[in-house]
Amino acid sequence: MDFLGWTFIYSIYIFPVLLLYGSPISIIVELIHKKGIFKNRWLYILLHSLFGGFFGIIVVTLDSFLFNWLFILFGAFLALVYAVIDRILYIKIKSKKAIWISLSFPVIILAFMWGGFQFASEPLPPFTAEDAIKFASEGDEMLAKFPQKEGISKVKIDGYHIIQETKAEIIDDDTYIIYFFETWSKNSESDSFSVSYKIDRNSSTLHNSDWNYSRPFEY
Repeated sequence: MDFLGWTFIYSIYIFPVLLLYGSPISIIVELIHKKGIFKNRWLYILLHSLFGGFFGIIVVTLDSFLFNWLFILFGAFLALVYAVIDRILYIKIKSKKAIWISLSFPVIILAFMWGGFQFASEPLPPFTAEDAIKFASEGDEMLAKFPQKEGISKVKIDGYHIIQETKAEIIDDDTYIIYFFETWSKNSESDSFSVSYKIDRNSSTLHNSDWNYSRPFEY
């Protein structure tokens, strides 16, 4: 999954955190600030940042120490950005230009982060038809016996002549339809079955099937 996809997924989890933790904390800091306990706006911003980092401390994770520290720093950074935007809007609320700049600030940050990840990340290797075939047959004992690249195999078991074929059809960038065909015959008996999957880098979906799992032979 790409950066923007992960950003969307994480946003689903972050929203309840902002609603149940971030908003009450922000209201409390705002009330303290209005009561004159402190008047320095930078202290207001600093308190938001500290509470954002504090949330990373109270979250229990099973991951590494490094991840915990990154989580704390990320929470502090988001709270810092929120507080800065809040102060800008509070001070220059009558300026339409200031409002538009403030609202566009998160989008600009996200765009810079996305660009940074794109620049730093190595390009993914090509997702080939052979990769798609391996993905489709992975974990399936029956399909693992089919050719693991486009082609045909022939075997004879208990007098049954069995032909298995694997085909790949590309339908989009890094997306394939993988077909598995099987035909068997013995004397006057014969039958054929097939199954196909739609495959991309991250998922496998059944495309079509008329497969009969009760074969007359053990394979």
